[in-house]
Amino acid sequence: MLLFRFFTSLHLSVVLFLLLVVDLLFGWYCLEGNTSFYQMMNRTGLVEWLLTFGRSDPFHTSWFVVLLVLLFFLAINTLCCTGEKLTRLAKNFHATLQRKSGRFTLSVHLMHLAMVVLLAGYLLSYIFGEVNSSVAVGDSGMTTVVPGTQLRLRVEKMEMIPYSGKGIPAFEGRRIDAEALLHISLKGYGEKVQKISMNRPVFFHGWSLFMQTFNPKSEGSMSKNIYIVLDVRRDPGIPLTFCGMTAFVLGVLGYLCFRPRKTGTNENSIPLHHKK
Repeated sequence: MLLFRFFTSLHLSVVLFLLLVVDLLFGWYCLEGNTSFYQMMNRTGLVEWLLTFGRSDPFHTSWFVVLLVLLFFLAINTLCCTGEKLTRLAKNFHATLQRKSGRFTLSVHLMHLAMVVLLAGYLLSYIFGEVNSSVAVGDSGMTTVVPGTQLRLRVEKMEMIPYSGKGIPAFEGRRIDAEALLHISLKGYGEKVQKISMNRPVFFHGWSLFMQTFNPKSEGSMSKNIYIVLDVRRDPGIPLTFCGMTAFVLGVLGYLCFRPRKTGTNENSIPLHHKK
């Protein structure tokens, strides 16, 4: 009971937020000129990054580890506080829904819970996700097997999109994007054909495929090889993340629709029919 009171304390929330500000300021200092050091986390995953890059440079890793710890305690603090409030509201839940102020309160708590779900989804992806970076798939009709998986990829058709503007002379004759008709197959899950481009990823039975780059980049390129390079990921936290995003949007809509509005008059103002 004493531990529960500790985690429902408002003072704990204030202290955690202040520590987060200090830690993020130190993180901003560490990020200056070292972004490539942290970008490797997207390719290796959180645990492997901490055991390799993190151990090799503890100074630039310390703020991130502290950030994870602070976010963990903040999530527990949020869950305990929200759980306590919702338990009180649940005692007369029907009457709470009937009141506009009650629906407003529920919307606020829904946003708090949604943020915790979002953080949990991202953490799940970074800990248990599988990452295969720089998987090259050619335009020759050959099938590429993603290393360590049974995922097979083949480009059936590919179209280069050139720069069509006139405002940037250096971009003239260059290709700014590529659209590929990608055939994906996975043993036991069937197959799928879908378009993929730089800003159009493909999702297939828990796998996420993102186009990293393509070749050739210009019309007069010496390279005759035509291919795309993909980042292939398996993110178990995606369903949880989408649930958190949906819940947060619903909470924001409820906040905007049910928030109390001031309808009273100013005590110092004199109604017109009272003026002489």
